[in-house]
Amino acid sequence: MKLLSTDHLKFKYDLDTVERLRKDFQTETYVGKNGELRWKSNDAVIGLDTFKSACVEAPATQQAEYEQDVKKAVAEYRKAKENYQYSPEELFEMKAAFGEGTTVIDILTGKKTKL
Repeated sequence: MKLLSTDHLKFKYDLDTVERLRKDFQTETYVGKNGELRWKSNDAVIGLDTFKSACVEAPATQQAEYEQDVKKAVAEYRKAKENYQYSPEELFEMKAAFGEGTTVIDILTGKKTKL
């Protein structure tokens, strides 16, 4: 893993984040079948923003594998929500958050719910 310069960072918090993420890359990840880095905890491909925050160069295949991982997750979400009906508790919470009469749209499925 190629470490990039941290000279541009101005705050201790930023340096602490870099150190924590770099440690996590060493202990909490594994290399996937196409050379991408994945989290051990959930098998998810790590996004490029995390590499940027850690000042670490991402593997060449990282972005393409990340995009595939996201597409798969969205497809699974959409499938799970095909026949989903909100519970009375969920509807109550949405009304409390957005107001009665509001139409809430699930941005991943396009499903509209009038509260």
